[in-house]
Amino acid sequence: MSGETPNAVCWLTPDQTERIGRVLARAGVVPVLAGSPEPTHTGQVARDLGCEPCDDLRSALTSAPVDLVFIAAAGQFGHTDIDQDLSALQLAKGRAVPVATIDAIPAAAMELNGTRWTDALHNGTLADLVRVVPRTRRTKALDELHVTLETFGVPRTCSIRLVGPAALGTLGARLFDAMDVVRTLMGVPEIVDACFVAPAKARGLHQLPGESLRGLTGDLTAHLRFADGRAAGVHLSDQSPTTETDLRIMGAEGSITLDAAGLVWRHPGGEPDRTPFDPPDADPGEAALATQLANLCAGVGPSHAPIDYPAVLSMTHAALLSCRTGQGEAPDTIRRLMQIA
Repeated sequence: MSGETPNAVCWLTPDQTERIGRVLARAGVVPVLAGSPEPTHTGQVARDLGCEPCDDLRSALTSAPVDLVFIAAAGQFGHTDIDQDLSALQLAKGRAVPVATIDAIPAAAMELNGTRWTDALHNGTLADLVRVVPRTRRTKALDELHVTLETFGVPRTCSIRLVGPAALGTLGARLFDAMDVVRTLMGVPEIVDACFVAPAKARGLHQLPGESLRGLTGDLTAHLRFADGRAAGVHLSDQSPTTETDLRIMGAEGSITLDAAGLVWRHPGGEPDRTPFDPPDADPGEAALATQLANLCAGVGPSHAPIDYPAVLSMTHAALLSCRTGQGEAPDTIRRLMQIA
């Protein structure tokens, strides 16, 4: 640490500076350098955050004397020249500088063959190089859900809604986050059947997603079918002005509802068990992001299992592929094509 108050390099876009500024203040992190994926915006984001400009993210990772590198908008980082980007992340780890990212890194499943990322994904070291934030699975609400599930048992069906502003996570980031939650609660589905809807202003263009999570914006719904007959539904958007997270779970022991107000377990034929949550004093997405950044700077390690990147990336790619083909796609097929056992 550079002192009692941690400082950071921030990489973001101009439309993120207001929210990210609030998040950093809440986390107790001082921005000292800031840059943007679009070089012409570097001066603006630095002025907005009240710090010096930074025009090279790789250089910041390898040499900037800071306590945190926070990538709020990754741009092409982790998407093109990915071996060089991996080297920069490894050098940051070697300097004991934690790296947090809102965008999934790497951003696509099918671009990894023949790169050093395959080894990082296979041996699990990627989770030590870069921390995805804010992760729904690392919130107190999900901690409470996991405790309840120890008694409730295996979910039979579930639905997950994750919506919020793009400044706190694009649709691609929310798809990655949602698939991480689904994999934890239900496992890896046999088939993913998804549909993408572009924002209203772009509807006439008949846009379809590509193979990358990067730059994806709008709404997405998906139906996930599991080999043992279970099922899950997902509703995602980066077009909501506020962050909202809702889960509904059905099983042999009744139903569970989880939202900002708390957790309710309705037993078959019995009284519900309620676990209320404290009312949020900020946008829940901002609060979760600030907490996770503060913990990262304080060296608080995750108490949860790391992201299963091969599984989650195969699930996200199956969803993106399904949006283009109009039919269900199999994550297992994608994983074999990724050449990650």
